[in-house]
Amino acid sequence: MQRRLLLSLLIMVATWFGPLAARVDACSCVTNGCHVLPQDGRWFLATVVAIEPATPGRPFDNRVVRLDGVTPIRGEAPREIRLSGSSCDYTFTVGTRYFIEADEGEAGTFGVSSCGPTRPVGAVSSLPALITSPQEKRPSLWGTVTALTHAGPPSVRARGGVELANALVELRSGGIVHQTRTSSAGEYSFSGVRPGPYTLRVRPPADRRDVIASEAESIMLIEGATCLADVITYPSAAVTGRIVQAGGKPGGRGRVLLYPPGGIDPSRLYTTVADAQGRYRFEQVLAGSYVAGVGIMTFRGDPEFAPAQAMRDGVAIFDVLPGEITDSGTITTRIAPFAEVRGTLMDPAGGPVNDIGIYVVAVDAAEASFRYETTTRAGGTFTLELPPGVRYRIFAWNGSRRTPVVEFAIGDAPLALAFSERR
Repeated sequence: MQRRLLLSLLIMVATWFGPLAARVDACSCVTNGCHVLPQDGRWFLATVVAIEPATPGRPFDNRVVRLDGVTPIRGEAPREIRLSGSSCDYTFTVGTRYFIEADEGEAGTFGVSSCGPTRPVGAVSSLPALITSPQEKRPSLWGTVTALTHAGPPSVRARGGVELANALVELRSGGIVHQTRTSSAGEYSFSGVRPGPYTLRVRPPADRRDVIASEAESIMLIEGATCLADVITYPSAAVTGRIVQAGGKPGGRGRVLLYPPGGIDPSRLYTTVADAQGRYRFEQVLAGSYVAGVGIMTFRGDPEFAPAQAMRDGVAIFDVLPGEITDSGTITTRIAPFAEVRGTLMDPAGGPVNDIGIYVVAVDAAEASFRYETTTRAGGTFTLELPPGVRYRIFAWNGSRRTPVVEFAIGDAPLALAFSERR
């Protein structure tokens, strides 16, 4: 299965704050960067002008962010805030304007919590007007839409993501459909909608063939809530190609890797398995330079299983352009097609164990660092695709203990793993 870029899922859950305040669990969703504005903090707009350590010699996460151009929205706005840690949604950048939600701490200081609703905003944002207008206990929703098309560092904005203007944003609940278009800053908003469950989806404008529509995300809106939900649209670029064995025979179900020419970068690593004729296709590829190769991913480090390198038969470097389908050519490989290995996992009583990780390590000297993994399905069954001609060790791990290690080779009888009685 092709590895897609990882985006993290966030669900906000909290308590009721009073009859006129929003329930802080009033917005729950699986869209990346979805938050409810809490009613006990300070809200304001400000531009970051400096970031410096709070105390010289203290850890990096003990920082002071100096602000200018402060525009209060709710409560008085401070001129500086303290960061006690990094956030999963933003990194403050000097010269950038932000919507900030800050909490008052000791000695009159103000802090920004990790993974809160603080986020960059355009020079002219519709958010202040939305959250200060009378809502009559009806929910409102605001967010930005980012088009991610180019490769680069891990953060969404630094990776080449830019605000997507004139995109169609649809909020749907059964037969009720609300639609709006994003502004030039990529912002959208809905106000006065009925409480209830919705799906949120974004479709790019007709002239943006380089990105695809977002997947429909679930969101729950409840009375009085102001919710922030950002959406990322992914690239439409694709890469196709074919692998053949030496002599011209189809490469079969070989593992194909797509990654930058400088080496494997986990944020830009794509993998897939070719079909029986050796044909493969990668979807939603970030624009940039790549190498395609057939091989075996190797991993170093336990238990992170982070890709470190790949043994491969590669082809020349090629460029992936936004919105285009790129033919990576034909790869001639000396690596035999992968073979299917099946097995089962049982508990001490002989019953099947589902949804448990299965890990395989190649034991040949030349492949001592290779690792593969899968998860058991219904009935405790699992399937792996492994290169032949190698002996392996396999075990299951449930987070606290593992099964006895079994050594095997391709072609052995179906594997049977079992947890022993807990001591």
